[in-house]
Amino acid sequence: MLVLDSEMSIIPPSIFPHKAHTAWLDCDSCHPEIFNIKKKTTKFFSMSYILRGEFCGVCHLNVAFPMDDCRRCHPGIREG
Repeated sequence: MLVLDSEMSIIPPSIFPHKAHTAWLDCDSCHPEIFNIKKKTTKFFSMSYILRGEFCGVCHLNVAFPMDDCRRCHPGIREG
């Protein structure tokens, strides 16, 4: 499991369940093209890139659960 800090201090970190993803996908589904840490670095793991269809957005804007429930990735968000 990876914990990724949010861009905004009021948003809690996102939790990436790597094990859950590898239960459905082969490593080469994401690596090295979508998540190439050496080429893209981690500084681009941001919602603006994700919502443009990069990183998590490659699947979560098209084939996986939609990105309209913030708590699926940011479980620390309180109900408002």
